[in-house]
Amino acid sequence: MKTTIKIFIVTIFIFSLSSCSSLSYADGVKCHDIGNEIHTVLNDQKEYAEFENTGINNALDLSDEYDDFYAVYSTDTNDIDEIAIFHAKSKEDAEEILEACQEYIDDMQENSRAFISSYAPNELPKLDEARVRRFGNYIVYTVLDAQTANSAFEAIKEALKQ
Repeated sequence: MKTTIKIFIVTIFIFSLSSCSSLSYADGVKCHDIGNEIHTVLNDQKEYAEFENTGINNALDLSDEYDDFYAVYSTDTNDIDEIAIFHAKSKEDAEEILEACQEYIDDMQENSRAFISSYAPNELPKLDEARVRRFGNYIVYTVLDAQTANSAFEAIKEALKQ
């Protein structure tokens, strides 16, 4: 009897864990709307400029895997903040964008460290904390300090809540 109860409890626990990890996100939210929500939550008063479509395509080696994007960088030359949100056309495209974003972050961490440390050494923790996350068909990368990135990801979860 005790064995049956233990098996039952373990089974319920496993199913509850699997249901937590399969979160569902809205799929029709415009990336600019998500970006605006992030900036509202962060309330950081920073000035950001948008990446041009060709610039982001070249930086990430993407062409037509996404149908919407929002990508900005700080206009302060001593600040390396970046936020980018892509909406993939399909799950397969989402995987490609995720990989491209991770490669971009890895490349930046490996090849830009010396340059950044020469003009803004206090920004290196942001480089180390750069992250890529997937929310359904939305792929997001941030180059922000850890606390700000966490707030940004929470804002994204809220914006994409179904």
